[in-house]
Amino acid sequence: MKQYPGEAATYRVLEEWAELGLGVSILPQSKLRTPDAPHRPLYEGSSEVEIFYEMVWDPASSMSEEFRLIAESVLQK
Repeated sequence: MKQYPGEAATYRVLEEWAELGLGVSILPQSKLRTPDAPHRPLYEGSSEVEIFYEMVWDPASSMSEEFRLIAESVLQK
């Protein structure tokens, strides 16, 4: 596979590009347009791959409090 040098603005754009046959996209299942959208699971060996998000920042950063608030708001969703 060759990585496309451009950037997609949304998960939806990546899904559309894959549907058009312009390439492949690896997306979290939760980001598919609908649960029954055409997709197949990704495996590493015999285990289904899980995608995790992590937010890490320097607690001494001047924006530390803003980062903490962002992380808390994401966890509440």
